[in-house]
Amino acid sequence: MQEGSTVEGTQVPPAQELRAGVVESAAQGGWSVALDTGKIRAEKAFSCLVEPRWGDRVLVAELAGAAYILAVLERQGAQDTRLSFPGNVDMQAPNGDLRLTSDREVDLTGSEARVTAQRTRMLSREMDVYAEHLSARGGALQAQATEVSVTAKRSNTVIGRVFQRAEAVVRQVEQVETLHVGSLVQTVREQLNLRARWGVLRTSKDLSIDGEHIHMG
Repeated sequence: MQEGSTVEGTQVPPAQELRAGVVESAAQGGWSVALDTGKIRAEKAFSCLVEPRWGDRVLVAELAGAAYILAVLERQGAQDTRLSFPGNVDMQAPNGDLRLTSDREVDLTGSEARVTAQRTRMLSREMDVYAEHLSARGGALQAQATEVSVTAKRSNTVIGRVFQRAEAVVRQVEQVETLHVGSLVQTVREQLNLRARWGVLRTSKDLSIDGEHIHMG
């Protein structure tokens, strides 16, 4: 059957033509492609995810007066690739795993990033986190580390109850340390030393000092 022939009085449209060409430049929301028959303006087909660029050899389909780039066949020089989507993208693997692997860097850029999962694990030899404002909320927090170093200009901590255990504690305050408590109970198993250039011990009521020997002065 010839293109443009009729079947029972119905005009048969010509079949689409597939041609290979070379992208020369971007033109009015599409690309200028050089074919053997001349230059044409072609748009990227919806299913063509690779963004064409200058010098690419592409497959072009001509249909109903329009031309579409179906695929990038060959790219000279650097093999950098950009995937371009006209709208929202939803990638799913309902029955398998989804992996993104690179031997170099992996960059995620967006106005907002969210990760939702029943369990999240991050494994890294080194990790840096930079944020102008960082908030963390959770039901329970458990952290284990060989060494912890925290540097801050100001620290505010509000906790209902604190239990600490350490082999040795060294604390150095350059100026003034102020402690306000309802009652203070300290138990020292061995020796208690209090040293100062001068000191004041004052109570509003009774003061008791009990010991086998008391030395004053």
